[in-house]
Amino acid sequence: MLHIAPSSVARHIEQLEQDLGTVLFQRSPQGYVLTTGHTDPCRACRIRNE
Repeated sequence: MLHIAPSSVARHIEQLEQDLGTVLFQRSPQGYVLTTGHTDPCRACRIRNE
């Protein structure tokens, strides 16, 4: 367990998406699913840091 509240994770994901200028996850009542264009979020983060 990471001992992090789901709402905190959601805020971090939203901030990351804003920083990157793209939507990484599709939201649904069942949870989050990576969008088809972003199957490797680590790659998106590496690109951002270059």
